[in-house]
This record gives sequence, C-alpha cells and structure tokens, in this order.
Amino acid sequence: AYSRKPRLFCAQENSPSMEGKLKRQVLLKTQDQLGLTHYLDTLIAGDYSADSTDVEELTRLVCGVCDMVSVDDDLLVSKCLLLISKAFGRKEVEVGSVLSLGHLVDFTIAAVERHKTWLLEDALCALKVLLCASDKIDNTHIDCLLCDKGILCSLLSDAEMNPNILKLTVQCIGHVCRPRESVAMREACGLSALHCLLRLLQSPPPQVTSDAHQKCKMASACLRALRNVVTANRGLTARNAATLLATLKVYAFFSPSSLVSSASLASELSVPLSAAVSGCAHGERKAHSASSPAARAKKKRKSGKGRPRPNEKERFESGTARRSSAEGDWLPAGIRLGPSWHHPNAATVTLSSRIAALPVSQSVTSASHDHSDPHFSQAASQPCRVITSSSSESELSDSESAQKQRERNAFCQVRVDGLLCLQSVVYMLEKKVMFGYWSSFIPDNASVHGGSPHLLSLISEEGPSKVRIAALSFLMSMLDGSKQFLIAADDSDRPHSAFIPFSVTLGRIIRSLHDCLISVVSSVTASTLVFTLKCLSLLMANSPYNKLQHGYITRIVHSIMPYTSSHDAEVKIVSFTCLGSIVSACSHLDEVESLLVTQRESGNGKKGLPWIVNMCLEQLRKLCKTSVDKAVMWSRIPAVRVEALRVLGLLFINYPSSVRSCWQLILDAVCCCLPDETEFSMKLHYMKLLDKWAKFAACQVGSSGSVDCDLTKEVLSYWNHLLSGPVAILLDVGVSSSAPCCVATIDFLSSIGPQLFDMLPRDKHALIVTSMFRLSSAADNSVKAAAIRAVGVFVTYPCTSADVTFLLDLCDCVINCMSVPALAVRMKAAWSLANLTDNLLSKHLLQCSSSSDDPECILPSVRIISLFHCAIQGCSDNDKVRTNSLRALGNLSRLMTPAMLGSDPLLLDCGVQALDQAITSGSVKVRWNACYAAGNLFHNSQLLEGTQWAETVLQSLFKAMHDSNNFKVRINAASAAYTVSDRQLYGSNALFDSMWEDVLTALENSDSVDDFSEFKYRDNLQTQLLSLICLLTELCTGDDLSRVTNIVSHRKLALQPHFDRCLQHKLSPSVSQHVSMKETGTAAGAEDLAARVSTTATRLGLSSIISLP
Repeated sequence: AYSRKPRLFCAQENSPSMEGKLKRQVLLKTQDQLGLTHYLDTLIAGDYSADSTDVEELTRLVCGVCDMVSVDDDLLVSKCLLLISKAFGRKEVEVGSVLSLGHLVDFTIAAVERHKTWLLEDALCALKVLLCASDKIDNTHIDCLLCDKGILCSLLSDAEMNPNILKLTVQCIGHVCRPRESVAMREACGLSALHCLLRLLQSPPPQVTSDAHQKCKMASACLRALRNVVTANRGLTARNAATLLATLKVYAFFSPSSLVSSASLASELSVPLSAAVSGCAHGERKAHSASSPAARAKKKRKSGKGRPRPNEKERFESGTARRSSAEGDWLPAGIRLGPSWHHPNAATVTLSSRIAALPVSQSVTSASHDHSDPHFSQAASQPCRVITSSSSESELSDSESAQKQRERNAFCQVRVDGLLCLQSVVYMLEKKVMFGYWSSFIPDNASVHGGSPHLLSLISEEGPSKVRIAALSFLMSMLDGSKQFLIAADDSDRPHSAFIPFSVTLGRIIRSLHDCLISVVSSVTASTLVFTLKCLSLLMANSPYNKLQHGYITRIVHSIMPYTSSHDAEVKIVSFTCLGSIVSACSHLDEVESLLVTQRESGNGKKGLPWIVNMCLEQLRKLCKTSVDKAVMWSRIPAVRVEALRVLGLLFINYPSSVRSCWQLILDAVCCCLPDETEFSMKLHYMKLLDKWAKFAACQVGSSGSVDCDLTKEVLSYWNHLLSGPVAILLDVGVSSSAPCCVATIDFLSSIGPQLFDMLPRDKHALIVTSMFRLSSAADNSVKAAAIRAVGVFVTYPCTSADVTFLLDLCDCVINCMSVPALAVRMKAAWSLANLTDNLLSKHLLQCSSSSDDPECILPSVRIISLFHCAIQGCSDNDKVRTNSLRALGNLSRLMTPAMLGSDPLLLDCGVQALDQAITSGSVKVRWNACYAAGNLFHNSQLLEGTQWAETVLQSLFKAMHDSNNFKVRINAASAAYTVSDRQLYGSNALFDSMWEDVLTALENSDSVDDFSEFKYRDNLQTQLLSLICLLTELCTGDDLSRVTNIVSHRKLALQPHFDRCLQHKLSPSVSQHVSMKETGTAAGAEDLAARVSTTATRLGLSSIISLP
C-alpha cells in the first residue's frame, strides 16, 4: 500500500534555483483543495519536453505534489496520475532517481489498489509511463506487481474486466519484464507473467473475442509483452519452448478464421506442433487474397469508382530500365538481365531511408507499435528496426472499406508481432533445440504448396511487405548457425522405401528453401528485396553444397545478377554479399568453378578476366568523379567497395585458379586506390585483401619452386613496391591513427612466406624486422599482440632462424610481452616462445648429430635460463597461455645441462612440478602438450642422473593413459613413457607393478570409444601401448618377469585380440609406420613391431593363446 514520504518533498525546499523557490511558495499557498486542483491543472497544461525541462527538478516537483495529495481523494489522485503521464510520457524524459521512482510507483500502485474503473485506467497509464521511463525499478516493486497474487496478475484474472484495462495491464507486464542490466528479475515473477500471457493468448475472455479488432489489439499487446518476458528469461524460455512455439505459431498465421472460441484454440494447442495451425489455412489464404492489391483493384473496377491503382511491384518495375544486350554478353550462359533499378525518381525507390543494412541476427519491429510507448519491446540484447507502411486515403474513403482496411491491418500486425516473438524465442533457445522444430515451420519439397500454412507461404504469398520482412527475419534467425546440422542433408533423387530418412527430409527442406527464396527474389517488391537477399545469403552460408545436387548456385547467380548494377546502394551491397557467400560457401566446388571460368574482354582489350573479378574491379574505380551528386556517391560507394574487396579476398583463398591469370590486375587496382584512400576504415579492408593475396602468392611461389622464375620476379616486384610506398606509411602512422589497420598491415607482412622473404633485399628485411620489434612495444594491445605473433612467424624462416642477433632480440621481446596484463598479448608471446624454442631445439639436434652438443653456441646460457623462467611462469597462466608455455618448457628442458642449473638448482624442480600438474589437470590441449613436454624432458639423460622426480612424472603419465577420455592425451602419455629406457627410473617393484597394471588396463579399454571423433586415433593408441609393453618387458629383470607374468595371466583373454591383430598386421600401416608421435618414441615399422610383440608374448607366457607367425 501507498505510504506518505514527506522527506522527498522537503528536498524541494532545498532547491537552490529561483524556479524551485517559486514552486515551493506556490505549493505552500495551495493548501486548500480548490487551490491545489487549480495548480495541478496548470502543471498538466505545461510543456515538459526534454529541451525545456530539468529532469531532477521535474522529478522533485511531481513527487512533492503527489506527497501533498491524499490517496483517498479520487479527483486529485486522478490529476496527479495525469501529471505523471504528461511529465514522463516523452521518451527523452526519465525519472531522476531510484528513490523518486519508487515513490511514484508506490503512488500509482496505491491508485491501482483502489480498483475504481474510472480511476484504474489512468493509474495503469501512469504506471506504464513510469516503467517505460526508467530501468531502475527494484525487485520489491516487481514482486508486488507480478507475484502469484500480484496486482497485475490479479487484474488479468478478472473475467469481467474492461478490454482497455486488460490491454493496459498487459502493456505494464511487458514493461516490468523488460531486460534490465541493473536488476535481474526473479524467475518466479517471470514464470507468473509467462503463464498469465499464455493463458490470455490461449483462452481470451469473451469481452475480447466478441470484436475482431479488439481481439487483434489484445493479441498484439500480449505478443509484445511476451517478447520481453522471453528475452529476459533464457532458462524459462528453454523449459517452456514447446508451449511457446505452439502458441506463437497460431498467431504467426493469424487470420479471420483464427477467431475461434477458447475451447477450439485450446484444442489446437493440444495437437502436435506441426499441425497446430492446420485449421487456419483456408482463412489465411482468403485473407491474403482479400488484402492483396489486385483484389482491391478488381473491387474498384467493379464498383466503377475509378481506375485501379497499380500495386507496388508494378509501380516499381515501371520505372526500371533494362541493360543493353551488349552489356550482357560477358555473363555466363543462361543468365538473363532483369530489373537494374535505374529508376528516374530515386527518392521513391531507394531503400536506404527505410531499411538499413543490418546483421542477419537482428530483429525487425513493426511500424504500428504505439508511438506513446517508445521503449516497448526494445530488448537490450536485440536492437530492432521500425518497418513503416502507408495506405492510400482513397481506400479509406467510405466507412465500410475503412473498417475492413483497419481489420486487415490489425490481423497483419498480429502476424508481425507473432513472428517477432518467435524470433526472440529462437535467439533464447540453443540451436540444437530449435532445430528439432524446423519441420513445424518449414515444409519439405512435397508439401510446399499444400497442407497447413507455413513460413514459406508467408514469404511468397503474403501481401503486406512488413509481414514478409518479419517472416524473413524469423527465417534468418533459424538459419544462422545451422550449418552443423544441415551438413547431414541428402538431396539425391534415388527412390526410398516406406521409411524416409531424416537426411532426406533435410535435403527436401533445403530444396524448398532455395525454390522459395529464388522465386521471391525474381518477383519481389522493393521493400522486401534487401531482406530477401540477406536471407538468401545466409542460406548459402549454411548449406552443404558439396552434398547437394548441382544447379542451386547457378540459379542463385542468375537471380541476383540483375541487382549487382542497381543504383540503390543497399541493394548493390547485399548483392555483393550474396556473391561472397557463393564463393565462401564451399571451396573448390565444380559448379562454382564452371561459373567462374566464364570470361570477357576487359576495358584495355585484354582477354581472360572472369566476370566476377571484373565486376569487383569496377567497384574500385572512382565513380564519384563522374557522378552529379558526389556527396551521395561518396556515402554509398565505400560500403560497396568493402564487399567487392571481400569477394576478391575469398577468391584468392577458396578459388585461386580463377585469379591465377588476373591477380596482377587486382594488385594494380589496389596499389592505385590504396594511397588515395583517406579513411583508415577503407585502408583496413584493402590490407585484408593484400593479406589474402600474400598467402596466395606464397603458395603459388612455393608450389612452382624455381621453375617459374617470371612469377617469382613479378611477385617480388609488387612486394618491393608495397614496402616502398603505402605499407611503409601505414607502419609509421597506423598505430596512432588506426590500430585495426596497423594490425591488418602486420598480418599482411607475416604472410609473405619463407621463400619470398629470403629473396627480398636487405633493406626490406631490416624494415620488416625492425618495424615488428618496434610495434611489439606499442601502447595498443592488439598491435602488440599482432607484432609478437609476426616475429614468431619470422623465427621459423631459415634466413632469420640463423641470425643470432634476431634471436637475442626475440628473447627480450618475448620475455617482456609475457608479463603484459592483456591475455591476448601473452597468448601470442607464448606461441612465439614455443616457436623460438622449436628452432633452438632443431639447431641443437643438428649439432648433436655433428658431434657438437653444446647449446652455448646457439644462445648464451643466461638467455636459456631466462626463457626457462618465462616458460614456468606461463605454465601457471590461463589455459590458452599454458599450452604453448608447456611446449616451450619441454624444448628448453631438453637443452638444459647441469652446468646451467648450478646457479639455481631448484629451477628444474619448479619446471618438473609445473609439468606434473599439467599432465593431470587442465584442458585436453594442456594435458597432451604436457605429456609431449615430459617426453622431451626424459630425452635429456644428463638431467635424469640421481633424480627423484622421474617416478612422480611416470606415475602421472601412466595414470593419464587409462584415466583420460581423450585418445591424444593417452597417446602422448604412452609416447613420453616410452622414452624412459632405464629400469631404475621406474622405481620400486610395487611401483613398477602398478605401472604394468595401468598400461594393461589402458590397452583393454582402448576399444571403448565414447566419442566417435576419437575413433580415428584408436589404432595409433593401441600401437603405442603395445610398443610400450614391449619396452617394459625388455626392461624386466628375472624377479620382475615372474611378477609381471602373474599379472598378465589374469588378463589373457582381454589381451589376446590386441596381440593377434598386431601379429597379423591388421593395424593401420600409416599408423604403425610411425608408432610414436614426433621424436619421443621409436619409428619401427609394422613388421618390426610384430616381431617385438611376438617375442614379448613368448616371454609373458601368452604364446599358447595367440596366433604366432
């Protein structure tokens, strides 16, 4: 109940402004009811726009006035409620403080509790305005409004309540449940709101269902409120997914035939979800036909009231122009040019003022939302767009036609709200959960044109454009991230039995999606074209074309080609996005290869330029110089150029054969445009394209070797030009001007490749290396991380790995970056440290093979000790840093000598402890890197003499062999243990016996594959375990052999199949030829391993049960 808080009004007396003092004097003089009434009327008539209002002053004033009014005085309470609605009804004005908001909410709650019909509507309006004007409401008020016996829930349960009051109550529930960053609503309140809204949607009261227009308004309000409830409670949405989807599907296809009784609607919701709206099909199609422009034109012709108005498509296509036949000669065979969007009146056709380019994961909000309700249904995590629609005044000239038009608009709005709420549900659910409901919304190819209404019917047959856009947005939310599920699709035409596999159903769904969207693109109106193209692009990004029939991509190219030359910037941008999706969908598709080989003559008369490359190069030219409206062209062309650059980059990566003969033209265009670009945001995309070209050029030069000297010389000439001009400038000014552009430039330089880097002149070598070391100490962490990664790449190149000065500088750089607070920098520094130690170890092994095993000739001992300290420090860091730090620790432990450890004898113990902890804990990648590092440590025989830590590390390795669920960890553990060839290091007899138990258990369990992705490592694991058993048998003494034979005798039947398979050479040859990973084990072939296993079986007494050769 409402309680008076005079201290809030006392704050008004302390206001330092003259205006506050004047208001205080007026309020003190209006102690009688008549004077207070007159003053409230004056305040209600005031102007409270954001520009002329001090929010804090206004809040104190309203709180003070409410504090002076008795809650029993209905007239004054009503005026105070009107004042609250007037003062905070604008979206620019918010309640000043949490305390003031609580005071006003208490006042409105007290008015609602009065429960007088004429006062209740004003109280709910004021409460709605307060909830909309601030996000600072606390859980106390939320519980009071939404608990089991809360005020709002009680109002909804009243069967005789006025429909307008019901609608206001639903809107208040929607505002209470709005997602807030400061306050998390309790799940009990969310569940109560969800049940109330679902009950109202499934069983609307009689006073609502009696009027179709009233039913639509109530349904729209419930759907908008439900959208906020869904967005604010992810767990609640997941637990009620089936009920939500079934209810919302009914309203997504809402039509006049959906106005059924509550019992009928409840029966619809009790059937399976796929048939939830089967009763709406006939009425939906009737509503479509009745609301279509053609039907209205036919009605006007029949009534003789004038000539029919052309529909939107006809008006749009009447202003379009076709390309000349000469311009279409370069297209692939079968491509016809459609509307090119050359409309004489750009203002009537352009989409940029109505539909902005937005990611496919964004929502779309309808235009008919209440304008007095600006914050309604604006989920914080999902920004929304406004879809505007207009209707002709001539269609609303008489009352009957106006009423029908309002009803059609109302039903249309319900469908839009239902689709938007479905989209919010999709965002809140896991992809795998929502994928189970796909067949309920998207039909397979056999039922597209029949049966119950479905999503594709809304996209292809719905008249109002905003319903189509909402349906496309819902479809995009379903398609986003679905590639992992659609990869199982089967689109073959082979006949099937009575049982239809799920893969075939998926293939039919993909086919129906392509058929629908391609047909809509070819006949779409201007208002829905952008969204249709975006949806088509997302479908291409998630479809497994390598498993589908040929022809899909060709049809898509034919349908979108006319729009690549549109004068509308958004249409052109999305068209190039579709081209990028075609190139990036799957690499090396035969269908795409055949489309890309089509060539035309370029502007300079040269042949051999693919059509898609020419199309992208045209966008890089400075079209703005020939444009009349330069400002408009400058604002639109950059976004188109970005998409063109992205398409060219994808061609370099996925279809290098298509640009192998024309990459010089692309580089010429980039070198020409890059210096003239003034915006660093555009330079960023040019550098990303150059990065992909650098990888392409390195691959081409590496594959050609010394055969194609002309290619190498040409690539080097471009590298010299870039390093002498624009790239050198970006390295100097990029850090201070644009960090992302500087990062892209660094990535471009690190992609040069070892062969081309070695061929560069010495001054270019010095420029690249010194720039990287300089940028590794930059203030920006992203630049610093990119630079330390680049030097980590360069250390793998032969020309730099032999440069001692470079190695010393790299040591200092890595040590400094490993102590940076930013995780991204430490990750890259650890990776570079591991690459550096790999290089040092390879040099050390090379010197050992030439009878020189002193690592002092590579780096000073002081630097190796410093790197060892750095690696130990990284082993206690984040798992993303630990993986490479462990790899570096293993490499360095193989380089260490007792002389190096003389100054710090505990250093090795610290390293061993870090390895032992990582073997038994951490992520999978951490554990198998630790096992690999332990193998390197055991390779250093100088450190094993008289040590006590070998037994501890071996125990951890044998435990990992049978405890770990990951086969790579078990393989590396067995491989590391295989490097220990001294029986004394295995410890006492009891410890040695326990290790035998562990390895035999690991071999027995190797056939138990819980994760199918591990199956490919099974043979490798069994081979490695058998090799280790052979080694342990060879190390057994006479006493050991008697105990081990007793242990093995209890496992004969379990070990027999593994020994038989090895003796019969049934292990994978590719695996058995390299038994141990990398350098930590033997390289015995399958035959050598079989001979060792045969000897081992004889010594262990297994010859009687296995098939010896």
